[in-house]
Amino acid sequence: MQVLERDIEEANNEKSVAELKIEGHLRLVKNEVKKHRATCAAETKKMTEYLAKEENQLNSVENEAQEFLKSAETKLRDAVRLAEEETQLCASEVIAVIYGFCNQIQEIHGVDD
Repeated sequence: MQVLERDIEEANNEKSVAELKIEGHLRLVKNEVKKHRATCAAETKKMTEYLAKEENQLNSVENEAQEFLKSAETKLRDAVRLAEEETQLCASEVIAVIYGFCNQIQEIHGVDD
């Protein structure tokens, strides 16, 4: 019976040693998981901050582009309006020259008649 008790005691000791080893490995794995979570959380925070910064820059560029477009449209409208006014002025001058020329021709023909 002593042999059986000794075998049981050895088995219990081996079981305790195995449990301690398993608990040690489990602690190591838990610590590694905790470290990995912390690393992932830090990387996620960095990426989120980077993406927010990039989004702000893109929004800024978009706003600048919209302002540039509005300015260009205003300048184009002003240029078209000015060109139309100049065209009207030139057309009026051409008509005045033609009218004056016609009057001179009528005067010349009237004197000759």
